[in-house]
Amino acid sequence: MVSSIGWRLVDVFQDPGSSSENLARPEMQRLMACAELGQFEHLVVYAVDRLTRRLFDFARLMELLDKSRVKLTVVTDPHFGESAASRLSLNIVAAASEFQQDLTKERMAETRAAMKAKGMRVAGRKPFGYSYDRVFSRMVIVPEEAELVEDFFSLAARGKTPAEIADIANRRDGGRCDWNARRILQVLSNPVYAGFLPGDADKPKSLMKGNHEAIVSQQIYDRVQHEIVSRRTR
Repeated sequence: MVSSIGWRLVDVFQDPGSSSENLARPEMQRLMACAELGQFEHLVVYAVDRLTRRLFDFARLMELLDKSRVKLTVVTDPHFGESAASRLSLNIVAAASEFQQDLTKERMAETRAAMKAKGMRVAGRKPFGYSYDRVFSRMVIVPEEAELVEDFFSLAARGKTPAEIADIANRRDGGRCDWNARRILQVLSNPVYAGFLPGDADKPKSLMKGNHEAIVSQQIYDRVQHEIVSRRTR
């Protein structure tokens, strides 16, 4: 298309694997910078939603292209921008794309809430001591790792610090592991090991019973949390 109408191709901007939900993509940022520097006069894109799916970002991008005197050519809409009706139609399409994106997010949030209400793990890295059973959608205990987690809680309940526990774990393993105080503290502070799921972001202290088997009792978990808090206070 470019060569057939007498244009010379000066650059190609691609963001493979990146969502067009916003403009915070490496190649999109480079495109905007090149436009401001006047390095090209025409921008050819297959479809508008390949630029962005958000109306606000689209308006911002169009403003930048207008100021930089760059003409946008859309392959699927050759007459784009030639009339007020064309601009209006494009804004409607961009708004519809944004609506679809927001609707998808809402549905995903509802799905996560339903899973959490059933005590199911929603997302994130699986905790040390567990594997994930995709058939039953639940975490299952890995015996060898769970035994080590039990030792961590037992030592912490007896007053050992995370640094001391890490040193004991590394020496017992012959130096093959790289436990440190931070990792140990993350394990000791995770309610998953007592059979719970972490609370919501706006209610970090709220806990919900999970559908997985606990590795340590709630009494041991609560005792260790008390040790951690009291040590911080001291």
